[in-house]
Amino acid sequence: MQYKSKRGIGELILILFIGALLLLSLYACFVYGSRTLTLSLVLALLEAGMLFFYFFRTEYELTEETLIIREHPPFRGRSIPYAAMKNYRIGGRGGGRMGRLYDIYLIYEESGKERFLILSPENRDDFIKTLRHRSGRSLEEDEMI
Repeated sequence: MQYKSKRGIGELILILFIGALLLLSLYACFVYGSRTLTLSLVLALLEAGMLFFYFFRTEYELTEETLIIREHPPFRGRSIPYAAMKNYRIGGRGGGRMGRLYDIYLIYEESGKERFLILSPENRDDFIKTLRHRSGRSLEEDEMI
């Protein structure tokens, strides 16, 4: 079963803000000449990168034995076996990217160390239900952070 990552309003606001800066720098480039050309090019590349990540988002796939996370370059995807998963937490502190209320904080073990991932599937409740079913274990939810 595949799930796309949820888009947040914060990402959209950031893209719109950088897009406005890009338009202003392009206007300044035409009015004042090549003095602002470098700034315009940097902002154009930044905007293109942000649009790429906004429209081609992370995907999660729950197979029979693993959770597969597909990300786009320069990030690398990963595969986490259900047997390595310990538990998860839902929610956050409510502010910024790290505290979105619909995020899932998955705690798992890799190379003998406890690690965690922040997942944000569009349909969180269905994702958790499928994850519990596919893992075949009683993956428990921790208290809210």
